[in-house]
Amino acid sequence: MTKRDIDKEPDWDGKWVPVELNDLITAVYVSPTSPPWFYELVREVSGKYGLAKDIRQSSLADKPIW
Repeated sequence: MTKRDIDKEPDWDGKWVPVELNDLITAVYVSPTSPPWFYELVREVSGKYGLAKDIRQSSLADKPIW
């Protein structure tokens, strides 16, 4: 992966638009099969980079309620 220079216009049809990550994300869901340490890691990294959203363990693996 290469780092893009956001101060330079892209070399394709398009335009860089500054956005706030907190405006784009409502919550982060961690896989229901991931270990507890991974959940904690996601929570810590999110906080380190200023993502102020809920970090949740997905309930997709739970038994259906029907």
